[in-house]
Amino acid sequence: MQPPGVSSNEVSAEQLQIAREQGMAVDAALRYTLGQVPGAEAGEYLVGYFLSVPTGYYQLDGGGLGWNEPSGSAHLAVVVRDGYDGRIVPEATVRVRAQDRSGREILSQELPFGWHPVLDRYADNVELPAGTYTLRVEIDPPRLRRHDPINGDRYHGPTAAVFENVVVPADLPAEATDETALWYGRAQGDALERSLHAMINGEAMDGAETTLDSVRLAYAVEYAESYWVFDGDKLVYDFRAESTSAKNAHVEVATRDALTGRFLPGVTVTTTFLRGDRVVEQVQPGLMWHPWLYHYGMNVRVPGSHAYRLRVQVEPPPYRRWTRRGDFFAAPLDFTFDDVNVKTGQK
Repeated sequence: MQPPGVSSNEVSAEQLQIAREQGMAVDAALRYTLGQVPGAEAGEYLVGYFLSVPTGYYQLDGGGLGWNEPSGSAHLAVVVRDGYDGRIVPEATVRVRAQDRSGREILSQELPFGWHPVLDRYADNVELPAGTYTLRVEIDPPRLRRHDPINGDRYHGPTAAVFENVVVPADLPAEATDETALWYGRAQGDALERSLHAMINGEAMDGAETTLDSVRLAYAVEYAESYWVFDGDKLVYDFRAESTSAKNAHVEVATRDALTGRFLPGVTVTTTFLRGDRVVEQVQPGLMWHPWLYHYGMNVRVPGSHAYRLRVQVEPPPYRRWTRRGDFFAAPLDFTFDDVNVKTGQK
């Protein structure tokens, strides 16, 4: 079933189109990588896979980035996208199972999320001999919070996609990462940048973006607002922001890699509001689904409507960065924004 995509108090028809433009940029990258977009509608997702020669990757190792040489016989990548707008869905749990024609299970493992210069994916280097298989992709939904009382009601339960007659050739293709391929990664960042500009200049009470080292970071501040949360395994809408004044503002942060401008999930973010040198609020906002702009967001409590100094500290993501282009964001970064105008209240 297709997840909702309708105008609400969080999104207009024009803003939904901005989200679809992000999804179309992902679609173009898939078409370039594969020559087509093999995939399946599964639950509220669009699920695709591809195979290439094993690929090396960088990953945090003892405080820095360590390089891991290619291994296995194939690089198996799964791309999980939103069934309405086509954006990549982060923070899901993805497991693959491969059976040969006799029904014998050849492969069963979880695929970790990872960055790639052209297309983020759930992927690993695996042992999968040449042959024909049935590939089953199992998805447990991301447990991130969701904005929007209507459109945020999505990704509820486990989902599976089954691909039959998957042919693994003896000679797998290599995935391109040259400048032509990188254009497709940057096109996704350009689409996201249009969303950021629309948020900062049209929706937020204040916001800005800057670049430090290899990371572009944007913030926005708004009124406190409600969102969907998980209560055990059940997704429920938390109305507390609308019914109390315990929180009176909302801070949002978007992290992007400077190479392509694409969003970086999996980052630990700490936001601190200061008046002079005095800390008035400090929180670690988690990743939030939004109908047109993923971000790290959280309701906060500040003393009142004032100009604050906002400090944003970000830890590098622990996941894999596929290819030699993944040699970036190896150490924590510290951003500071002065004269951030916050108006208190509930949305």
